[in-house]
Amino acid sequence: MRLLEYQAKELFKEFGIRVPESIASKDIEQGRLDAKNWAIHL
Repeated sequence: MRLLEYQAKELFKEFGIRVPESIASKDIEQGRLDAKNWAIHL
């Protein structure tokens, strides 16, 4: 069985398993900022 990340997240949510929201960054600098902001929300 091949399961991609987004499919696993959907499956986990279906069974009540909490998963972190995804972030898509457009470049390295934005990725750094997104990572810092994401860590605050954990």
